[in-house]
Amino acid sequence: MKKEEPKFEARWEELPEKVLQRVFGFCVANESANTFLLKAAQVSTKWRDATSDPKLWTHLDLSVSFLKEKHRNDKKVEFLLKKYKHCVELKLNGWKNAVSTSTLKIIAANCPGLVSLGLSGCFKLSNEDMKLIGDSFGSLKRIDLSNVSASSCSSRAATSSTCLSEFVAIVGKRLTHFNISNNKMAGLPFVFKAIATHSSSLEELDISNITTTSRDPIPIHLEKFQKGCQSLRVLNANHTMLSLTETPIKEQVNSPGFPKLRELYIAVDSRGYYDGMDDSQVERILKKSDDLRHLDLRNCQNVTETCLIRLPTWDLEKLIVSGCSAVSSSDSLELMVSKWRKLKELDASGTSGSRTVNMAIEALLDSDEPCIRRLNFSNTQVGLKPLTKLLSKCPTIEYLNLSSCRGLQKPIKRLHSNREAVLALKADIDEGKYAKDGDDSDD
Repeated sequence: MKKEEPKFEARWEELPEKVLQRVFGFCVANESANTFLLKAAQVSTKWRDATSDPKLWTHLDLSVSFLKEKHRNDKKVEFLLKKYKHCVELKLNGWKNAVSTSTLKIIAANCPGLVSLGLSGCFKLSNEDMKLIGDSFGSLKRIDLSNVSASSCSSRAATSSTCLSEFVAIVGKRLTHFNISNNKMAGLPFVFKAIATHSSSLEELDISNITTTSRDPIPIHLEKFQKGCQSLRVLNANHTMLSLTETPIKEQVNSPGFPKLRELYIAVDSRGYYDGMDDSQVERILKKSDDLRHLDLRNCQNVTETCLIRLPTWDLEKLIVSGCSAVSSSDSLELMVSKWRKLKELDASGTSGSRTVNMAIEALLDSDEPCIRRLNFSNTQVGLKPLTKLLSKCPTIEYLNLSSCRGLQKPIKRLHSNREAVLALKADIDEGKYAKDGDDSDD
């Protein structure tokens, strides 16, 4: 009998310190040094020694969740940045009025190579501070200015159109991530013009939840934006009333689109101030987006299933169509699910008619290898019979929202928020705990 060779098993405690530090470096980039490394140092003496390398402390998250209010001041920032001189990413989110010109000068003096700066919720920032940021950080690529001017359109605000346009011009093609969400501002079209002119490397743009002094949609020249930002991967305009300006057909045809776009979020407010984009506008945005993976059309009232079926992407993984007119017909959701066989997340909450949702479930079951993980069917008429089949044939489901589903028994009508809860529901159904309802027909 041939003797089996011993199997190799990697043990964490046997890894050289350099290898541990290499692994920790990836973890720090995802979580921040001051949260991950402090936890890692408690594992063992060897891990603690590995975390002591100053070069690992590159990403610092000093947001409100980490630092108590009494410690949010210039003195604390200076102390930490002098201690961790290799910082390239700094987050001060939620510091409210604690971040001022003096704070920014301290950061500039200690982190000249800063690449990413998070200032969400720092509402004391002014237009002069933005100029200081643009002039002081020659390596800056990513900045978060969300919720810094939530109630003011002042020309001195950090998010005034003139200020942001000048900032974008200074940072230029270095800018890859730009977040100005949750602000009240005027002149957003001028900011788009600056981005289209100077930010050719932009990858992620978040302009969600932007309000103005008017209820009129904000006009954007899409084709110039597409021509200037060919690297765009994520566009989040949820709950911001955008409207694409009319352009000549020739210009639309010649536009290069967004070939690298992977995520588009254009959901609208359910209060009905704005019905969202229509078919032609959605098609103009996504005309070349073959690799789109996430699409959010919540409450869009002028988008049809025909538009979505015509989209060039075949690998969509996340689709949110709750409250959207595209699921108004009985076979619309089925057609979408049939086209996008790689869907991992589907939100069709609020969809009317049992036939629409139940046929979509049948389409999910037709896939050779179902990969759906998250489903939101809350406030629909999903039936118990198709639901039973779904749980039986889709073992990948780890989130299932059945809140307020008419026709299901009360214990089922809730959020099953993790894999264990979904498996428990399946076991209860398999054991016959819930009587088969009589509303599963396609009528």
